[in-house]
Amino acid sequence: MGHYSIQTAAQISGISDACIRAWEKRYNSVIPARNNSNHRLYSDEDIERLTLFNKLTSMGMKISQISNLGTDELKTIYLSVTKKKFGDLEQSVKKPAVPYFQSLYIIEESFNAKRFDVAYHEIKKVIDSSDSKDLALTFFPAMEGLCQSWKDKKYIDVPEVQAFEKYIHHLAVQKALREAQYVRNIKSIAVSLPSSKNKMADSGLELLLSSHRIENYLFSNEVQPDFLYPLVKVIRPEFIFVVGDLAETEVLEMNAKITDIHSAKVIIYNQKIPLLKHADASEIKNVQFFSNVFEIDQYLNNSL
Repeated sequence: MGHYSIQTAAQISGISDACIRAWEKRYNSVIPARNNSNHRLYSDEDIERLTLFNKLTSMGMKISQISNLGTDELKTIYLSVTKKKFGDLEQSVKKPAVPYFQSLYIIEESFNAKRFDVAYHEIKKVIDSSDSKDLALTFFPAMEGLCQSWKDKKYIDVPEVQAFEKYIHHLAVQKALREAQYVRNIKSIAVSLPSSKNKMADSGLELLLSSHRIENYLFSNEVQPDFLYPLVKVIRPEFIFVVGDLAETEVLEMNAKITDIHSAKVIIYNQKIPLLKHADASEIKNVQFFSNVFEIDQYLNNSL
């Protein structure tokens, strides 16, 4: 549990330190611990409450009406008031997003304030301390919606968002490598094609494979399909994961070349599933198409 100064609590929650003191005195909204010098020390839950107070009061609620509510009650109220935050969490995340609620707040507010150092610190803390499958199925879909909203609104420079996405992917790869000692004897190759625009999908897939203890030999960003075939010949994986948009002709060509080299299950992961109008079933019998990590997770549960 963190112990933060009032200045840090103000920076993360978006409430001025003067306001935090006033709410504490008038409403007992948050009662922080004190150090030996009698300075306030705020815990993670304290900052979560302050952040929720900031959000709810900005929507017109009075602090006097909500200051005595528990943290879970505040979360419930916030989710009931707005279901648009973070790319509509309740739809994009099929598990409750509450475990990452505070982290999403901190990351969003830090980016909005252009305090990128705070956001980078928070994302590293989340990835280092969380279960890989939880990250893949819960946190990364929420982050995907958040990053996309930044790009759409254009009040944050796209290069800043892209750099953040690359950093997240780097952390995901490092976490997967640390967990590699626990893998079983199942090999896979995963590649992200130039047509893949979703770095959160790349990162989520990396950690999902790690959670299934699949030995993933490669996860290379923006490679051409021709780069894949020599690797298949050498590694001879059981699964090949391809992230990106593929037309029907590209699917058929890729599958034919892979089949000539090695019999592997080809999983194409993209939100836009190609419509295969002319392909014979025998031509793509080893190919599976998935539009989200939940479907891939279920497929692996049934296959392994």
